[in-house]
Order: sequence, then structure tokens, then C-alpha cells
Amino acid sequence: MVIRQMNISHDMTRLRDRQDAQGVSLRALKIRSGVAVATTARIEPGWYAPRLRMLQRLGVALRVSVGALIVERPPRPRNT
Repeated sequence: MVIRQMNISHDMTRLRDRQDAQGVSLRALKIRSGVAVATTARIEPGWYAPRLRMLQRLGVALRVSVGALIVERPPRPRNT
């Protein structure tokens, strides 16, 4: 069995895109998700890497899947 390692980007521009598309402010997202405004503001530019549970809460609040919030990049080559 082969398990593929995923390298999840901390680029959360999709979070901001979803907020903008729905017209949801940081404050409204906080009310819907329970995630602090300051935390969400740090997630968007990639200053903070959220855990899965937090992404789930944000996804539920925006009515999108966690996958819709994550930018996946291929794994970086290892230096050997």
C-alpha cells in the first residue's frame, strides 16, 4: 500500500475568496464559526497554520468543504 504525503500550503487565499464571494466579514465569520477574528486574520496570509478542526469549523460556517479552503502543492523534493 502506498501512502502519498500531502504538502498543504499555508496559503489560505481560498478562505478569503470564499468570504468575499459570500459577502462574509471577519466578524460575521467569527460569529458563525467561533474562530477569533485575530486568528482568521492570521490564517488568511499564511502567518498561522490552522488545524483540521479549525478548518472544519470555517468550512461549515462558509458552507464549503475543507478541501475548498486548502491549496495543495506537490511535495518538495528531498535533499539527499
